[in-house]
Amino acid sequence: MIGNRSPRVLMVAETFDAYGAERWITAVANGLSERGMQVALARPKIHLDSLGLRPEVRLCAFDVFDVADPMGWITDRTLAARIIESQSPDVAVVSCGNVLASIGFREELMQRGIPFVSVTHLGGELGFDLPCPDPLAAAIARVHNAAEPAVGVSDDVVRSLREHFGLNSDRGVTVYNGRPDSFFAPVDQPLRATVRQQLGLVDSDVMVITVARVHPAKGYQYQLEAIELLRQLPIWPRLHFVWVGGTDALRRLRALVAARRLSDHVHLLGLRHDVADLLGAADIFVLPSRQEGFPLSIIEAMAKGLPVITTPVNGNLELVGETAELISDPNIDPARTSSDLAAAIERLAIDPQRRKTLGAAGYQRASAQWRERPMIDEYERMIRAAIR
Repeated sequence: MIGNRSPRVLMVAETFDAYGAERWITAVANGLSERGMQVALARPKIHLDSLGLRPEVRLCAFDVFDVADPMGWITDRTLAARIIESQSPDVAVVSCGNVLASIGFREELMQRGIPFVSVTHLGGELGFDLPCPDPLAAAIARVHNAAEPAVGVSDDVVRSLREHFGLNSDRGVTVYNGRPDSFFAPVDQPLRATVRQQLGLVDSDVMVITVARVHPAKGYQYQLEAIELLRQLPIWPRLHFVWVGGTDALRRLRALVAARRLSDHVHLLGLRHDVADLLGAADIFVLPSRQEGFPLSIIEAMAKGLPVITTPVNGNLELVGETAELISDPNIDPARTSSDLAAAIERLAIDPQRRKTLGAAGYQRASAQWRERPMIDEYERMIRAAIR
């Protein structure tokens, strides 16, 4: 409590999709609100109908086109000042998809002496085609070192902030992501059968699912090459690939699937809100990423007892431990990533017992370590400490 009132927490997000970082900030906002804090969430307007926020969470939706440069609000402090003045927060939580996000917002909080927790979801320099200009690099270091604290969602992210982006060696903490108990519920077998029937699958089919936004970082290109290898094998008639995810690139992916005459085996579902049901209907989960933080989709797959095939990049190793099929890093040898992926899918597709054993190990690990409540506990502790 602050005086006779509960703390006012301003949460800030720079993204407007419905994937990992976006679902993370919704979960944290709802969790803090349930614990009696006054929570406001500032984020772009697009896709706001899919948030799932508690009624008690105030939504401060802003328009990124309020400034002349559509991306200018990332470094511009005018919008930040307007939102901060309207909400008068005691503390802020700034969610950053990468190190470049919301620099101006964090600088404005620093200027006003408002403590803030800075959470980075991706580390490393992968994806930046040019070196970071010195003034921008200095700003990145300044806002991270001013945070109370600077958080990474994996040890890899914290290490990257220190090695590449100026975070002091004695600063930075890891708070691993977690998912709600609903994902850990046993699979509803009648519902599983219904979902598979809706997708046109029979009992003997092997459903391979990927849940991710359609982006090269998620490795769809390696899946396409793996599928070309698999279609030459006896297991091919039984394989069905279900891809859940959107973005503008979905149109191009649909065209590629059609051009390769894969539409009978590759099902592009776009953005869905029944992910838990789709995971419950699947047999194998695949995410051959080039870059990750600590992906919620892998936690969700593990929570449903699915065997996971993924790459050893960034926080993935910390997440799965020895409970997944790990394939080659696509940043080193993308051709081998595709061939490894094809081989791993074939192994699991023809061996139901291996799927069961690997899935059970993943479930045990996720159930013990990657639940949402401990994650909310840690953010609540940090927020109260920052206010004090």
